[in-house]
Formats: sequence, structure tokens, C-alpha cells
Amino acid sequence: MLAEIGFFTTIFAGIAAIYAIISALYGVRMNTPAAVVSARNAVVVSCIMLVLAAVALQIAIVNQEYQMAYVWSVSNPSMPTFYRVTALWGSQQGSLLFWSALMSVFAALAVTLNWRSNRRLMPYVIATLMSVLIFFIGLNLFVENPFERWWLDSASVNAEVLSTVLQPAGAVAPSEARLAESAQGLSPMLRHFGMAIHPPMLYLGFVGFLVPFAFAIAAMASGDLSTNWIKASRRWVLVAWLFLTLGLILGGRWAYDVLGWGGYWGWDPVENAAFLPWLVGTALLHSIMIQQKRGMLKTWNLFLVILTFSSVIFGTFATRSGLVESVHSFARSGIGTPMFLFWFTLTFTAVALLLWRRSQGLLRDERQFKSFLSRESLFVLNNLIFVALFFVVAWGSFGAPITSELFMDTNITLGTDYFMRVTPPLFLAMYILMGVAPLSAWGATSLAKLGKSLAMPLVLTAITMTFLFVTGTNSIGAMIGYGVVFLSGYVAIVEIGRGFLARQRVHKESPIKSFTALFARNPRRYGGYMIHLGVTIIGIGLIGSTMYQMETQQTLGVGDSLFISDYEIRYDSIEGAQISTDGRIMDIANVTVLRNGEVIDQMRPRRDFYTSGETMTIAGTHSTLENDVYVLLVGWEEISQNSATFKVYINPLVNLIWWGSFILILGTIIAVWPRDVVPSRVRDSVHNVMPRGVSHA
Repeated sequence: MLAEIGFFTTIFAGIAAIYAIISALYGVRMNTPAAVVSARNAVVVSCIMLVLAAVALQIAIVNQEYQMAYVWSVSNPSMPTFYRVTALWGSQQGSLLFWSALMSVFAALAVTLNWRSNRRLMPYVIATLMSVLIFFIGLNLFVENPFERWWLDSASVNAEVLSTVLQPAGAVAPSEARLAESAQGLSPMLRHFGMAIHPPMLYLGFVGFLVPFAFAIAAMASGDLSTNWIKASRRWVLVAWLFLTLGLILGGRWAYDVLGWGGYWGWDPVENAAFLPWLVGTALLHSIMIQQKRGMLKTWNLFLVILTFSSVIFGTFATRSGLVESVHSFARSGIGTPMFLFWFTLTFTAVALLLWRRSQGLLRDERQFKSFLSRESLFVLNNLIFVALFFVVAWGSFGAPITSELFMDTNITLGTDYFMRVTPPLFLAMYILMGVAPLSAWGATSLAKLGKSLAMPLVLTAITMTFLFVTGTNSIGAMIGYGVVFLSGYVAIVEIGRGFLARQRVHKESPIKSFTALFARNPRRYGGYMIHLGVTIIGIGLIGSTMYQMETQQTLGVGDSLFISDYEIRYDSIEGAQISTDGRIMDIANVTVLRNGEVIDQMRPRRDFYTSGETMTIAGTHSTLENDVYVLLVGWEEISQNSATFKVYINPLVNLIWWGSFILILGTIIAVWPRDVVPSRVRDSVHNVMPRGVSHA
């Protein structure tokens, strides 16, 4: 019954989406508002139907209805309920349905929340949203259907196994007991809390960028190329960017905990497929402020919106079609050709619209650049850095491999060395601009004024660099990197401090109240500073863990130790062939970590062996703000039961990456928080004490 419910509600969702497109375009063409209202209602109906379909599949997984092929492939009786829930997006068919359901929710919210303020854009917004949604519904219905069930064709000699939604004539259902015995279960690599949350966060980020894309298409189709589409979509850009950031961070943490290579980012093509829209989405966040404030970069902003969503679809195609091989990617499937054609058609249509409107002269900027040091000029330079990063990462991940295979009949893969050569200078430039740009003014800024604003951050940076040099940081590359990153962070701290002290001078109130009022008055500005501060802390962690990572590998007998830096890793014993409740076999080593002769931790690194043949190496870690001691059990000699091989990493400052991420997320939440919910007396009181010359933009 659940299979039929899910299947038919998906069909009804597709019908409602098609009706919404026809009704919306008819309404705007014939000037019939009632038809556009009907289209809006159809968007909501489509959303309800797809959510019901996803819920039906989720219930089937939790209730272990193994006759459904998808349930059989991603779960088994030994799996805990938590992982049955996350199995909804554990493989191709379910994740596509989950993606479609999330997209329908975003579409319904976008149409409902912007209905009154953007009625002129709504018909085209609806048509764009539903056109993309129909494509994904079509994939679920005709290519990757999660509601197909196993059937035995009793008429055939060998009882041929069939996979369809509806029962074929003469077919019977297989035994549920036998299906339960053979159920495959979720891939061991996905049985991790980070991977339980990582895909939904990525999907929310991906589908979130559909909303600003739809408003951009609507603006070009309707001819309303004012800032209305930006006002309607700015918070959607921030929300999508926040979720995508969360997804990338959780993916890095999953890799660090599960993949057992001592790192969190390997420049894997599938990792980069999610990183690409983040890069251009970040550029878009900065660029739309210029159009709102100065009426500039109209063509550029539309280009960035198109590039962001186009990279989302291309990344989805690359991940799910089998174009790239990765531990992150889905199995090769039949969606490759339709997904590629959809990506090409969508991108070509959007670019054609942009060129058409530009040729009509409707995208002329209202102002011209007057100074290289103006805020808009520095923001544009910042944009160019992000776009340059986008293209060098895209070339290394997809361009070089695809081009070499098509034209050279060979497969050239650009590995980590390529990315570590081309990206650090661009990231360095990004951090410099992140520090300087917020201190410049709109229109024009003198060098003297900018230098005066930078004086305090430069002094603090010089003091910090002196301390680092005295305490042993002697790498020129690390000193340059730390200097630039610390400067950008100190700019954020100093600017927040200036606003705070200005308020304290006028009002005798608690520091907490002053900070609250400061952020309430201008959440976009101070939330942005918090984001910059979080990115600074992440940058410090990246430099430390990349440039100063140490590793060693040794085979030890029981009671022996290996030494790395000022740590001693002592091998105490091993518990071999331990059987877990889910059936996997574990070899667990007992290890003592000492520093300067004192015991600081007991670890249990292990290797897990699954009945599917997969093996996982789970590290033991001792984490502090200073570094991580990361210990892997690489091998164990079962015959002697004495010797074991360990690989040990020391990852300095790696935990700053995770702590900086929390600050970045907090800053994004503050920046997206609506000012309308802040009492006017709070906003006014803060406005009256802001330092002279500080911009509120």
C-alpha cells in the first residue's frame, strides 16, 4: 500500500506542477489574475503530494517493508532505527525523491512568502520553479523509481525476478523472510552521524539556490530588472549558502572520522562539485549588495545567479551519473544523459535571456566606478577572486579529465598537488580583500583614510606575528598566511569593538545588552563581521593542520611505543575478532598516549569488517585546541597476536576548523535575521551612538 501511495502522489505532484506552469503563463499572457492564483495553489498541492510520497517511503524503510526494492537495498533487520531514518537519502532513488520533496517545499515557501510583494514576478517564478521540479519528478517516475517492488514471475521456469511498482499479471510477492535475510543494508561508510546530516544540508543548499535563480529568470522574462528580484531573493541566497556551508563542514568532519587518512579535504571531484556553487554563491552574496546600494553590476549579478545554479545541476550530474569515481559518488545510473541535457538546456536558456535583455539596454548600471579603493571596486575584485577559484577548481576536477578523455583518448587526473599550487595564492588574496573591503566607503575612499582604519588591525597583527615567530613559527609561507588571515580577523574584531565602545560611552548598561543592541540595529553588517571572524579561525586551522601536520607509521609489539613530536604512543593490547550487535567484526587496539612521560589519554583505534566485504578504519583521537593526536590501526598479525601496525598523525590546530565553523554559522543566522522583529526603540538607540563615518549598509 505504501508503494502505491508514494507512486501515485508523485504522479499527482507532477500533474500539479505541469498545471501550475500552464496556468501561470496563461494568466500573465491573458492578464488573468485568477489563473495565476490557481497556479500558486497548484504549487502548494504539488508540495503536499511530494512530501506525502517521501513520508510513505520513510515509513516503509522504518517498518522494514523489504518487498520494496529500495528498502531492501538500503536497510536490513540489524540496522538501528536512526540509520533506517537516514536511509531515505542513502542511495540514488530515495535521495532524488528527498531532493524533489525539499525543492517543492522551497518552491511553496518562496511563492507564498513573496506573493504580495512581487506579484509581477510571480507567474515567471512559478513557471521556473515548477519546470525544474518536473524534471526531478520525471527522474523518479521513469528512471530511478524508489517505489518499485520485487515480484516473482510464477509463469517462468526459473521464477524470474521482476522489479515494478504495480503487480504484473501472474506474478507473486517473494517471501518477506527471505527478503529480510538477503537485505543489503546501508553502506558502512554512511553509518556516521555526520553523514546522516551532511546530505540533507547539501540538498537544502542546492535546492535553496533554485529560488534566487527563479527570481532572476522572472526578472529577465518580465522585464522588471530593478532591484526587486534581489530584495526578494537575498535571504534565500543566505539561507542556501548557510545550508551548503553546513553540508561542506559536516562532509569534512565525516571524512576526518571515517575515511582514515588523517585529513578532512582531499580535493575529491565530488567534494569539489559541492564546493563550486559555494564559491560563486559567496561571490553573489557580496555582489548583490552593490546593486542594492549603488545600482551597479546588474549583468554580473544575473550571471552569478545563473552560474551558481548551473553549477548545482552540473555537480548533481557529475555525482550521480558515474562521470567521476569517488567514495562520495552514487553508482553509475541511467540519469546521466537526461541530467546533462537538462543542465545544458537550462544554462543555455538562462544565458540567452541574459544576452537578450542586455542587448535591449535594460541592464545599464546607474553609476560608474570612481575609485579603485571604493567598497564596490574592492567587492568586485573579491568577486573575481571567487570566480577564478571556481574555474581553477572546476578545471582540475572535471575540465582536464573530461577534455583529455574526449580529445586525447586518455584520462588525465589532476590531483592534490595541482590544487595546492593554484589555490593558495587566490585564497590569500581573498583574505586580504576580506580585511580591507569592509573598511572602505561607497563611492570613493582615500588611501590615508583607509590606512587610518587599518592601523589598529595592523598593530595587532604585528604583535601576533612577533609572538608566533618567537615561539617557533619560522616558515615563511606559514608566516605570510597567518599574517593575512589574522589581519582579516582583527579587522572584524576592531570594527565590532568600535561599535560596542561607542554605545558604552553613551549608555551605562551591561556589556551583554550593548552587544545585543549593536547586532539588533544592523544584523547584516555585524553578522557579516561574525562570518569573517569564523572564516579567519577556519583559515588559522587550515594553515596549521596543512603546513605542520606530522605523521609516522610503525609496527609494534605489545608494550612497545612509537614517538612523534613530544608524544609517546604505547601499544598495550588488542581485542581481535570482536562481534558487534550489527554483525560486523572488529579488531580493537588498546593504546596509551603519553606526553612528556605523563599519561594523557587511552585510545581504542579499530578496524571494522562488514559481511558485505567492506572494511573501515576508525581512528582513535585525542583532541585539544592545540592539536589532534590521530591514531590508526593499520594492520594486526593474528597468528602471533603480538605485533600491530599503527599510523599516527599530529594535526595542529585542526579543531579551529570546527570551532570557526560554529562562529560562521552563528554570523550567518544573525545576518539573515529580519530587522523587522527588532523593536524600533532598540534600533534607534543604537543608531544614535554609532561611530561617525561607520556605514550601516
